[in-house]
Amino acid sequence: MRALLVTADGAAYGDRSISPATTAGPVVPVPPGYPRPFRPARIRARRRAPAASPLGPPPGLPPDTTATAVLHLPDGSRLILVADTTQTTQVTRQLRQLMIAAGLATLAVAALLLVAVSRTALRPLDRLTALAKDITTGDRGRRLRPDRSETELGRAASAFDGMLDALEASELRARQAAEAAQRAESATRQFLVDAAHELRTPIAGIQAAAEQLATSASQHEADSVARGQYRRASLLLSDVRRAGRLVADMLDLSRIDAGLSLDVHDTDLGAIVDAEVHRAAMLAPNLTVSRTGLSSLTIAADPTRVAQILSNLLDNARRYTPAGGSITVELSAGGGGRGHRHRHRPRRPRRRAPPYLRAPGTPGHRTRPRPRWRRVGPVHRTGAGSGTWR
Repeated sequence: MRALLVTADGAAYGDRSISPATTAGPVVPVPPGYPRPFRPARIRARRRAPAASPLGPPPGLPPDTTATAVLHLPDGSRLILVADTTQTTQVTRQLRQLMIAAGLATLAVAALLLVAVSRTALRPLDRLTALAKDITTGDRGRRLRPDRSETELGRAASAFDGMLDALEASELRARQAAEAAQRAESATRQFLVDAAHELRTPIAGIQAAAEQLATSASQHEADSVARGQYRRASLLLSDVRRAGRLVADMLDLSRIDAGLSLDVHDTDLGAIVDAEVHRAAMLAPNLTVSRTGLSSLTIAADPTRVAQILSNLLDNARRYTPAGGSITVELSAGGGGRGHRHRHRPRRPRRRAPPYLRAPGTPGHRTRPRPRWRRVGPVHRTGAGSGTWR
């Protein structure tokens, strides 16, 4: 600490290196013991240029590391105090640098700790993600099995393991059910094949007998009784041949998945309808079987399958129509279905022969008796009916 006393007449006592003209500084209270109050002075620690004094600053003392206080005494004198703050400034600067470095180091350490803690906390989620990817590739035998199942992530991992167990169990049941269904289907096919082999012999015998009856009756065309016998024998022969074709289809069950082979060529649908209507009229003389619509219509189809379809439908109509009823078969040519139509490609017309069964035995269902295995009313009888043509 250095001091300089400047009296009212301008005399200076003390450290001559202090300029007597120094007046700036922060305000300080009046020291105790003075008889009257005085105007407080200002004392301020600041960085300033050297005072304009002929003595100049002391050697080795930087002017920007001092603190100056000016006290105005009651007699008009001024007491100038100058303190060296070089060490304090250096310590403050070092402390500031140390605090900045410590703050940066603390932030870096905190960031590293945050990353490490986050990775540790999210490790179960990473395992869950890897396991989910393995499941998509078909590996479903792995499990998470968390060490701490009481945490939120542990509960989620346990629930995920339970879901995988339930999924594997359901897949196992589905595979077992599919295998059982395949075994049942194979057994059914084998049964049908065996039954078809067993039916070939009696059907062949019936067909031979029907051919003999038809041949014998055809030799007496002049006799009306013989002509009736010939018609009945011809009808029996036609049905036996149809039964033989059904047996042959049963023997082809090994190809049923690919569909039965069709002999598709131009076929006169009108001739098939006429033959089936005539057959139905002969089998049901107590019913009125009629035909309307087009007399001839050529389509690309398998005539054997088309005749089988119409025969099944008419057999159902005869079975469920009471005596005195009527059956009407209408043949017409209509447009295509509701499928997608290309803009510049003409739609090819489709031929259809929907059977309109105008019989009192099927009220409310007479225009659509065609769904698979469908029966109208509480009547239960044997036979596949129209379901064989779907």
